[in-house]
Amino acid sequence: MPLALLLPLLLAPPTVDWAADRVEVRPGEVVLSAPRLTHPRGTATATRATRTATAACPTGAWAVTGPIHVQGPQGTADARAAEGCDAERWQLSDVRLVAPRFALSAARLRPEDGALRADTVYATGCGCADPPWHVTADWVRLRPGDGAWAGWPVLWLGGVPVATAPVGYLPVGGRRTGFLAPVLGVDGQDGLHGRLPFFWAPTDQLDLTLAPGWRQGRGPTGRARLRWAQAADDDGDWEARGLWGEGVTAEGGGSATWGPARLAAAGTWSSSRAARLAQFRGLQARARDHLRLDAGLASAGASGGGGLRATTLEDLRQPAGQARAHWTEAWLGWRAPALGGRLALDLVALERLGGPSDGPIGDLALRLDRPVWLGPLRLRPVLGVATVSHLGANGRSQTHVAWAAAEAALSVARTFAGGTRH
Repeated sequence: MPLALLLPLLLAPPTVDWAADRVEVRPGEVVLSAPRLTHPRGTATATRATRTATAACPTGAWAVTGPIHVQGPQGTADARAAEGCDAERWQLSDVRLVAPRFALSAARLRPEDGALRADTVYATGCGCADPPWHVTADWVRLRPGDGAWAGWPVLWLGGVPVATAPVGYLPVGGRRTGFLAPVLGVDGQDGLHGRLPFFWAPTDQLDLTLAPGWRQGRGPTGRARLRWAQAADDDGDWEARGLWGEGVTAEGGGSATWGPARLAAAGTWSSSRAARLAQFRGLQARARDHLRLDAGLASAGASGGGGLRATTLEDLRQPAGQARAHWTEAWLGWRAPALGGRLALDLVALERLGGPSDGPIGDLALRLDRPVWLGPLRLRPVLGVATVSHLGANGRSQTHVAWAAAEAALSVARTFAGGTRH
């Protein structure tokens, strides 16, 4: 941050190169005219700097008059004056920091109990000349790596104050619970809109963002985003959006381990056509003709497993009352070596809930897969039988099928240290 470049101006450690147009040495005092400091992270200039040894500051108290200007790799910092004794006793007056995506000004800036205290603060997320929004506060107390407390923060949209509170907190480091920067914008779909996100991180593997807001011509809005990362292959990201009087949409996917089982869900869902058209992003998303949402619970091992799955399928081409279909599915699987190959047994029970249905359906399949190598030629014969049963009392007969298939592939054999491998 450019602010860090002001400290060398006050402390002048030996590792910083400095120069001045004039140096005056007096008893107990050193005066520098037009001092210039060069630091590995940037440069700093001022009009005058005076160092005086006092009883309160035996190492020398600095008084720097400006304009003080600091140029760093991420932006610039300016101040009218600075004074201090060491890293714990200093103060800057009329400070302004500017970066491409950040601007801040304060009447005073100084350390306070391990934190930075700023008074009469102005801040915005745009380093432009006329930002669309900004925040003012009577005071801000920033603890690096933690967060910032503010007294009477006020959110301004242009020149109009739109929200305030006696005190506010903004996390600025790590995964900290608190309010995030407000979101304000104008676009062709949402018009003028805004949100105030609140970030909740109970653990390093789980977080939830809640963002109440408002949308021009539509009224209150709401968003919720849940993310988790239980393990390398167990993570997820789900987002729900709501619009007052028009419904809710949700989309995402992920999985999580629950004891010996694994829970997974993925897909897109909307409570109504109005909610879908109002909240789906982009023409392609709003022009979909089907939505599908799957949720399942499964447990599996090396030789077999089982699980349950529920599916909601929505045909957006149908009238609202006939668009949705719901399915439940239960499955069992078993694998074992047999006849030099692998034998697989699968059992699936499927039923549609509501609407026209043929009743529960059972599907039993048995398959033998036995690859054979003839030099570089790989043969893979597959034999199988299956039966489909209509378990409901609808008089439909049972269906049987048997099949045989083969696959041949020519591969290259190479000799490695451990022998020949295909």
